Amino acid sequence: MLAVFSQKVLDGSSVWQTAGMAIRAAVALGLHRELSNEYYFHRQRGVPEQQKSKMNDLRSRMFWSAYGIERMNGLILGRPFSISDVDINVPVPKRTLKTEIAYQVVMLWQIQSRLSSFIYKPPRLMGTPKELEYDEKTNSVQIK
Repeated sequence: MLAVFSQKVLDGSSVWQTAGMAIRAAVALGLHRELSNEYYFHRQRGVPEQQKSKMNDLRSRMFWSAYGIERMNGLILGRPFSISDVDINVPVPKRTLKTEIAYQVVMLWQIQSRLSSFIYKPPRLMGTPKELEYDEKTNSVQIK
């Protein structure tokens, strides 16, 4: 909630920091991970299936909300993201008539995240150490 509020009040840098805190709090709570049946067996014995489903859906919505705020601000400001998409395995919110727009927005955030990672990633060094040394020497020669 603070991250959403800060978008309207604070400058870009502060918004990015607040959004980063929100996504890191979600990760600290494990919201980026799908709960396994073992979790329910050991921690939530006797919880009805309907309640498990609601809890998973709520966890998913909270995570994807924080994800979206952080991604949107990172993209706008050209800043790095706090969590990589490969570290996320929580499913997107259930796709229903009521949640179709939210589902499509999450899909859009994921596409934007992949594009941003491609655009902003640092160049990868290619070649053997000897080739890199040669390239460094030839690039340092100034033509007069």
